[in-house]
Amino acid sequence: MNESDFAALLCSRLCHDLISPVGAISNGIEILSDEGDEAMRLEVMKLLELSASQTSNRLKFYRLAFGAAGGMGSVVPIRDVNAAAKSLFENSLINLVWNSDFAQEQQVRLERPAFFQRQLFQLCCHLAKLPSA
Repeated sequence: MNESDFAALLCSRLCHDLISPVGAISNGIEILSDEGDEAMRLEVMKLLELSASQTSNRLKFYRLAFGAAGGMGSVVPIRDVNAAAKSLFENSLINLVWNSDFAQEQQVRLERPAFFQRQLFQLCCHLAKLPSA
């Protein structure tokens, strides 16, 4: 697979993962504009908050996993990897447990190839709803 095809598939995947929570936000705003019942408006607001949080968490994960967040160097701080992974699985059916004594240490870093492989694995687990390692 050439780089252009890979980039196209990656962009397609990212758009696919973002369309649901963004669509929910759009629908929630539409409901709010028409809804007069205060209890229903509160429920819609909770769903809007959840959808906005999911969108933000996914974008943070994708930016770190596939973008230049953390720098374009050859290593990524493990604390940033930990935070991105935990945010991806927040409000999901999967409970991510990071068994590491150094997960919060800024000086501990992952080599970018190992980091990239780990992020892809976590993304696959998230999408498949499987336990992450």
